[in-house]
Amino acid sequence: MNLELVEQGCLKYLEQASSPLVPLRVLLAHLWKDEQFGGVSEHDLLSFLRRHEQVHIIEADAEVDPEQAEAMAEAGFSQGPYVILRTRVPSKSEMAGLICEQLEKMVEALDRASAEAVATGDAGAQRRIQELLERSREFREKLGEID
Repeated sequence: MNLELVEQGCLKYLEQASSPLVPLRVLLAHLWKDEQFGGVSEHDLLSFLRRHEQVHIIEADAEVDPEQAEAMAEAGFSQGPYVILRTRVPSKSEMAGLICEQLEKMVEALDRASAEAVATGDAGAQRRIQELLERSREFREKLGEID
């Protein structure tokens, strides 16, 4: 494994990604598109990036950091480590905005699921979806306090 090429591939992708926060698995999948990186494992990449001075790893794994994992999950992010270039780390208000964008996408999906539950007469699903929408509203209010 040529670490210099891995580094170049990672940094280029992280600089150009539409979202500054990239799931490690997405970054790895990008590398695997080039057969020369086929032997790079998730563990190897994570170990390499943890030592890299231009990169910050954000743990969203309940076993590693339960509080952060819960906050990320509430914001609609999946579990697993995320990678961000230190030069792209947003301020608190920018991060709140990014989380709000993800939250809005999740609320839109919940609204569609709610309409489907109503159409099918699934009262249990309707109740669970409404609980999730309420939690989303509460989380959005907490984010408003950050600004």
